[in-house]
Amino acid sequence: MSIGAFVPFTPSNNPPRRIAPKEHLTGQGRKMAKSERKEETEMQAEAIAEEASKAENKVEAEEHGEIDIFEKVRRADLKAQEAAKKKAEPSEEESEEAKKEAKKAKKSKKSEKAKKAHKRSKKYQDIVSLVDKTHTYTLDEAVELVKKTSISKFGGSVDMHVKIAKIKAKKGPGETFRALVELPSGTGKSKNIVVLTEEIIEEIFKAKTAEADIYLAAPEIMPKVGKIARILGTQGKMPNPKSGTVTSDIDKTKEALEGGRIELRADASNVMHQSIGRLDWEDDKLKANYHAIIAVLPKSKIQSVTLAPTMGPGVKIAFKK
Repeated sequence: MSIGAFVPFTPSNNPPRRIAPKEHLTGQGRKMAKSERKEETEMQAEAIAEEASKAENKVEAEEHGEIDIFEKVRRADLKAQEAAKKKAEPSEEESEEAKKEAKKAKKSKKSEKAKKAHKRSKKYQDIVSLVDKTHTYTLDEAVELVKKTSISKFGGSVDMHVKIAKIKAKKGPGETFRALVELPSGTGKSKNIVVLTEEIIEEIFKAKTAEADIYLAAPEIMPKVGKIARILGTQGKMPNPKSGTVTSDIDKTKEALEGGRIELRADASNVMHQSIGRLDWEDDKLKANYHAIIAVLPKSKIQSVTLAPTMGPGVKIAFKK
């Protein structure tokens, strides 16, 4: 655009006209240009006044209820759209109620599935009815009931479950219980016990697995055991002084483990699980192992004691602290 050109603002139906700069006009031409500018300004003022009057008329019409038919249709469409949105998007209260109903339906489905999944045979129900869950039994009664209520087709074991309260530590979180005990009647299971040497460490490292039940190690070889610490640790077989598997007297420790020495340890829920023998053992053997375990447990921390077969209901024992 050339310098000196004047382009006034006009409505869209009156496009602006290009006016020549002053330096190209004669005296008469300047007068004409001035008159044209005046006309343009007047037209602009008239257009603005017309728009303002239309707006005033519209407001007055709305106040008196006189609305253009097209405006009425437009407003009706807007209302219909808003109503459709409200139906599609329920209120906060309705949405909360819908969520609650959905949760209830989900829970009821889960409970129905659980009932179907845990539906037991008549034989099992008859066996379970022999044990009163609200009653605690003497050790003699518990051993007798455990043998009666076993439903396994194979020779199962008698398992002891002890709930232990968290042991408070001087610093930091509480400690879980762990101890060594020698079962007088043994475990009833043969154990594959291996003493770690440099050759065996290399074999385990290459195989990436540890097949023995228990690994023993002398203190001087422990630095080399670090090579397979991840393999043994993930299987719970890492030699540890607390469990008695790191020892200077390898032969004596191996003999004790084969004879019935075990490590008692509570799990993350502070429950200690241990087999005390086989179902076909004499009652006295099972009781001897039971008493040996109870002797090393912190009696003030024992919350409950239960005996159970491998497959069958648990029997609570009346335990006196």
